[in-house]
Amino acid sequence: MHKGSSFQAILDNLYGLKRFGIRLGLENISSLLSELGEPQKYINAIHVGGTNGKGSTAAFIYNILNAKGYKVGLFTSPHLFSILERIQINNTPIPKEEFIGLFKKVKDVIPQDLEVTFFEFLTAMALRYFFDQKVDWAVIEVGMGGRFDATNLIHPKVSIITNIEYEHTDYLGKDLRKIATEKGGIIKKEGILVTAIREPEILSIMKKICHSLNAQMFAIDRDFEVRTDSFEITRTRFRFKDEDNLFESIEIPLAGEYQVDNAACAIKTSVILNDLGWEIGEEDIKRGLRDVRWRGRFDVSKRNPIVICDGAHNPSGIKSFMESFVRLFAYDRLFVIFGVMSDKDFSKMGECIIPHADSLILVKPNVERALDPEIMLSEFKRYKKEVLVIKNVGAAIDHTLSRASEKDIICIIGSLYLVSEALQILESVSVNSG
Repeated sequence: MHKGSSFQAILDNLYGLKRFGIRLGLENISSLLSELGEPQKYINAIHVGGTNGKGSTAAFIYNILNAKGYKVGLFTSPHLFSILERIQINNTPIPKEEFIGLFKKVKDVIPQDLEVTFFEFLTAMALRYFFDQKVDWAVIEVGMGGRFDATNLIHPKVSIITNIEYEHTDYLGKDLRKIATEKGGIIKKEGILVTAIREPEILSIMKKICHSLNAQMFAIDRDFEVRTDSFEITRTRFRFKDEDNLFESIEIPLAGEYQVDNAACAIKTSVILNDLGWEIGEEDIKRGLRDVRWRGRFDVSKRNPIVICDGAHNPSGIKSFMESFVRLFAYDRLFVIFGVMSDKDFSKMGECIIPHADSLILVKPNVERALDPEIMLSEFKRYKKEVLVIKNVGAAIDHTLSRASEKDIICIIGSLYLVSEALQILESVSVNSG
């Protein structure tokens, strides 16, 4: 079997593990990592959790460590173009051959009676890869929740929790305090937490968790602060201040004021690591943030007309996106291509979008968990706006591009899975037309 078909066979095998669904608990991953030599115990890690902004924050701290010259691993999910993106070192996705070898290594040690989920398997692969490659640092994004997430056997130098909103309520609980407690489960005994949480009640829960574990907590607006100086379509400039530092003229190549909070968490984490002896300076921080690349977040994917893809996938994420969007753009008409997973509160997401949209096109991303747009249609019909169902994402993009003028804007939003599919379609359109 040649390498291409071998890789495809492995992907089929991996995706077949999705039949075991989502399982929150550490028993399986603990057994698996034990069989693999407990790689998580030998890795300097940064653990990034929260509801929105986990991926961006992970990318920010990863790039800062890269800029300093460290060998840095990154484990995130989901991917946009290839599963290999989920496991990378210094901006290079894991090579296909390494992925195949790791898959076999993990598969060979799984006890016959152990049902390992897709995410557990990938987590084990990532941690073993980072151990084998002797990385200086590994930045690990939480999959879901925190306390029982498969990534939570690592021993991070710093845990970051970006923010906490309602999500995955079937798994994490329907009460925000319960969700906060689950996500706070990544805080370790005598560890360090950096957070962008501002809501007093939720911050109080984090404070109690830290107190019970004798852990330090650094919170935005209390222990560090940021001020946005300017923001444009392709960049945002801001300043950062804490007790000992004032960093001015910081630039990130991402739009959206909410990204400043994410970057601030990465900066504070870098300052803490510097204080711990890892020698990360202001120039490393600025260079790392300036050079970050993170697709699918306020991603201006096409011009004439402008097409923006964003992976916001819950009401708070959509709200933040729309707030920045209306401040950044003037347009004649706004077309929104909208598709979500079946466990999302699409109604509240729609409430944030519809006041600004002239046309809402409902689609079904090519993912098993995607919601049938016909279900959304009955909800959105009550608004006095054009609402269409075009289930196929490619057909929806073609339809919308054919109607939009150069003064109109198209937003594709609601799920990273949708954005992944859309970006691949848009890039193939660009190649074919070019």
